[in-house]
Amino acid sequence: MEGLRLSQAQPTRVLKNSVMTLVVTGFVTNLTNILKTNPELRLMLIGEINNIIQEATAIPTSSTIGPNSTQPYRIELQSLN
Repeated sequence: MEGLRLSQAQPTRVLKNSVMTLVVTGFVTNLTNILKTNPELRLMLIGEINNIIQEATAIPTSSTIGPNSTQPYRIELQSLN
């Protein structure tokens, strides 16, 4: 993600459709003077032995981020229980 910065990540647990869900919101900023591809972001829960317990991918709402622009992101990960 060269030229991009993630900021203000805020994790929150919410009840969604009777399922506890981890929601992470924040911002992706293009720090360059050129148009950049907006990346898919992946949230992973890692176990004690560095194994991936669960993961989710956030598809961006826009395929690109303009020069010196910021866009919000949101990733949701439903509880396995």
